Amino acid sequence: MLFQYLCRKELSYIFILGIAFISCDIYFIETIYIVQALINDSVSIEQRSNDIAIFYYFQQLSFIITLCIGIKAYRNDTIVIEDQQKKPILEMITVIVVVAIGILAHNLSSYNPDVVIDITCLKDDLVTLHWELRYIYSLIAGWAIALVYLTLKTRLNNALWVSIALMCCSAILTNLLLITLDEYSMYI
Repeated sequence: MLFQYLCRKELSYIFILGIAFISCDIYFIETIYIVQALINDSVSIEQRSNDIAIFYYFQQLSFIITLCIGIKAYRNDTIVIEDQQKKPILEMITVIVVVAIGILAHNLSSYNPDVVIDITCLKDDLVTLHWELRYIYSLIAGWAIALVYLTLKTRLNNALWVSIALMCCSAILTNLLLITLDEYSMYI
């Protein structure tokens, strides 16, 4: 996407979507680091599981917000030339949002022991972890809103938007699966 943007700089939504996917990669790298540290260090699995859940939540939140900004930047008509004043503002907002959410996620994890949110917690058996379901429900709502906005604004008129709509559906189903696993007391 970013290479396509370099060829056609008037398509700011391509840049914004590229940033969304790059931010997902950064969260994925952070998660790999956490899992690697879990294998090598003597850190509690509960703490690291919560960190992974925090990065999972904020990765999806970042993508949803960035996707909505990208959809806002998209023009559904045949004219490719966009308002040059609007494009840099949306691109700058995207970068600021992605960086701010990344910093927030990092600070809410165990890297900053002063402020930690618990997205996972031990069940009554003190062995299995489960999700705080309000976070998962908020992700499902966010993906559903993004999917509706995407469908209404773009009319799914090209393969890119159809693919992203399928990705939204996949994210909704994945989060529904997390709720189902939690109901059946499956270990995270």
